[in-house]
Amino acid sequence: MVQDRLENQILYIMSISADRQYTEYLNTLLGQYRNRMVSAEYAQQEVNRTWNVYQQRMLRGEFRRQNMQPMQAAQGGFTQPVQGVNPQAAQSSFAQPVQGAPAWQPAPPQKKNSMEFTIGAGLLSVVGVVFVLVAFVMLGITYMDGFVKGMCLYGMSVVILLVSELLLRKKMPKFAVGITALGICGMYASTMINCSYLQNFNGYWAMGIAVAVSILALVISRKRDSGVMKVISFIGCYVCAFPIRNLFDMPVFAVVAAIMVLVNLMTVFLPVKRSRYAVDNIHCVTHMIFTLIMATGAAILIDSWAALYYLLAEMAVHLLILYRMSKDEQHRTGALVIYFCTQAWLLLLYIILEIILFHEKTGEAFVTAGIFFAVCLLGFLLFRKGKEKWFFYLMFVGTTLITFSYFGQRVNQKEDTYFMVAGTVAVLGVFLLSKCLSRVKYLQVSEIIITLFTAIQAIHFFVLEEHIYSYCFLGAFLLSLFAVYYFKQFYEETVLLLFVLYIIGEFHNELQQAVVMALFFMGTLAFNCIPLFKSRYTKVINYINLGLIALLYFSLLFSFSSLNCILMLIIGIAYLVVCFQENFGMNFRIKHLITVGFLCYMTLVWKMPFSHQAVIKSIILMVIAIGTIVMGFLFKEKKLRIGGLILTLSVCAKLALYDFPGAATTEKMILFMVAGVIVLAISAIYIALEKSLSE
Repeated sequence: MVQDRLENQILYIMSISADRQYTEYLNTLLGQYRNRMVSAEYAQQEVNRTWNVYQQRMLRGEFRRQNMQPMQAAQGGFTQPVQGVNPQAAQSSFAQPVQGAPAWQPAPPQKKNSMEFTIGAGLLSVVGVVFVLVAFVMLGITYMDGFVKGMCLYGMSVVILLVSELLLRKKMPKFAVGITALGICGMYASTMINCSYLQNFNGYWAMGIAVAVSILALVISRKRDSGVMKVISFIGCYVCAFPIRNLFDMPVFAVVAAIMVLVNLMTVFLPVKRSRYAVDNIHCVTHMIFTLIMATGAAILIDSWAALYYLLAEMAVHLLILYRMSKDEQHRTGALVIYFCTQAWLLLLYIILEIILFHEKTGEAFVTAGIFFAVCLLGFLLFRKGKEKWFFYLMFVGTTLITFSYFGQRVNQKEDTYFMVAGTVAVLGVFLLSKCLSRVKYLQVSEIIITLFTAIQAIHFFVLEEHIYSYCFLGAFLLSLFAVYYFKQFYEETVLLLFVLYIIGEFHNELQQAVVMALFFMGTLAFNCIPLFKSRYTKVINYINLGLIALLYFSLLFSFSSLNCILMLIIGIAYLVVCFQENFGMNFRIKHLITVGFLCYMTLVWKMPFSHQAVIKSIILMVIAIGTIVMGFLFKEKKLRIGGLILTLSVCAKLALYDFPGAATTEKMILFMVAGVIVLAISAIYIALEKSLSE
């Protein structure tokens, strides 16, 4: 019974409803109620609530009911007449709505823009404007000359603009946008014709008129909220600059550059709401293209410093364009991508011009570098609350490293000392700044790149044997070790290798290899024993250093210094004893065999300062062999004992095949006497130990 009453109530309201959206909503609710998708209590509450809202909207006159006539039905879109319905009676026949429930709002009707409407109203309007503008320009060029005819071009453009704004705008607003654009474009075209073809006035007047037209277009676009007018305003001003004669003469270029910056600023700070994202994207791309053309022309035909000043001003404007584009959260990512792509071209041109300017005018180059820093700082401050601020940090850091490090390669020339100082200060400043920001997660990769770049610059000074600058770089790297929070092993190994390369580049004496080995030994101790430098991957660095140490000892084959070999032997033994431990991660099972092999190798490569080296080396090897066997028994290592036996037999073979033929009689006697005694001692050791083991 309750179900029939509620269904009848919904059907009755649907029959008297004058709102199609409300009727569809009730129909949906009725279907859900019949299918048991909603409860009776919920359906009753929704009926009461939406009926109250519907009555209030009807009383305010927001919906008009339609009668049965076809004309009224076509206009109103409803099927039931309003007569005979008493809103108060209908309201009293139902329960009161639930208080505090959200008001139901019918969805606005969707606009259905067909392809036909898009082509007819949009595309054809633009095509028509272009065709009429071309005819307009041809008319001025073909049939008109002189001042009066030039002014007639302006007159026709103004008439078209006034007709569009005063007559067509109220009746056909969309069509009026195209006609207004035609009038604005006509003014720009008239300016170019009067300046370049008719020569009625010079470039200063042309740019002044172009600015006035741009301001007019910006005001109209702001008032009409027209993106088309705004695009025409700044593109037209760009185009009007090219027909100017002597554009790249310094006075003319300065005026045009100032005007361009002014027009771009007005474009940024007088935005439109409709199609704002598309307009800003067009402005960003066209601004980049025009800036590249103007700055390149100025650099070739005027001077690099003039081009740089203009480029930096436009880079600041480009930054403001991004700031305006980033306000739209929906298109923020796309805006950033477009900005980064366009800004990359401007940065490339800046780097080229800055390098050229450093060779021409050093003072101007430092001034422009300071302005560039100010532009990057402005971007950092504008986006200080978001991640985008780090892009401007990276932009400044990367550009500074590229521009200033270039001059470090010219330090052999006396006149480039000033550049060398500036390059050193800039590179080290960027390096230390990256260490101060090393806790920032987004800068970890950039910090590695900056570190490698700075290390390359340091190596360059090592090769040139510039001691003062080398000390500055080494001090900076040592200081940076106290600000390492990520990839500790990478930075520690970089610093260690940098000091090694410094020794190789600076010290060209017989003890170079021993000093390098001492550095590896001290570095290994520091990175494994000092808590500040320890980390979970320190063992990996130990293995890398062990491989480098092996290469270093291999280079002893080409060393002819006896003192160097002795020092390398002492440092090597200390390294094996101290570092081949568990806490260093190098407690190898065959570490004793490695030690024996190391002693044998050092004996063979040792350049002794006296004669009879072969005989003495053989005796030393026999001593090592007996010591190996004794240590094998002490440590109960069978591998070590076998190694000692193999070494003994190898030395005996060496004595018989290599040492004996080339030695004198006395030497042969002494050699075989000592070797025989050692071999007998080894045999006695084995006999004694075998006897003790059997007992």
